Amino acid sequence: MSAISLYEFKEILDTQPRASLLILDVRSEDEFNFKKIDNAYNIPLPELPARLEELRGYETIVLYCNEGRRAERAFHLLESLSPADELYYVAGSQKDWESHDLPVVMMA
Repeated sequence: MSAISLYEFKEILDTQPRASLLILDVRSEDEFNFKKIDNAYNIPLPELPARLEELRGYETIVLYCNEGRRAERAFHLLESLSPADELYYVAGSQKDWESHDLPVVMMA
């Protein structure tokens, strides 16, 4: 359980069955509603403690945000709770994802 690179994240996306993978965006709802990684689920970081039940049932959870700081904070919050067999946060995240021309979904 640790930080992963964009390339490791992309490998997880390409190889892990979607039913067992949660891509968790911990940005604000407004940020999420503007642009997101395809198939991501949003729980803003301040709401995470009250919404832990939504994380149950996944083998792997990958956390991301706009720059990586909120994802790392979410990781440390969830680390001791073990909501999944594998828990990662993307070091870098949304901005780096886009700078490498990896796909995002525009919502606005």
